Amino acid sequence: MYVPTVLVTEEVLHRITIGDIVLTPGQWIQLAWLPGQRSRFVGVGPTGTFWGVHEHSREAFKLACDAFKRNVQRRQARKLTTRDHA
Repeated sequence: MYVPTVLVTEEVLHRITIGDIVLTPGQWIQLAWLPGQRSRFVGVGPTGTFWGVHEHSREAFKLACDAFKRNVQRRQARKLTTRDHA
């Protein structure tokens, strides 16, 4: 199924990070502050960080997704460890 490129403005970015708008990893996005360059959405981290990749190769996207997953797992593990010591 084709999904058109999403224009990510400051308002849209905020709505994505709070969960009002849900994007699929790999979705093409156009960041309003980077005109003329499409990017691929990777995810929103547990602290609300927005992850995207600007290089269009599959390898770059895969590396960004792997780094994102490691970041999320590391933060979840840290949160569990902190909770266990509280």
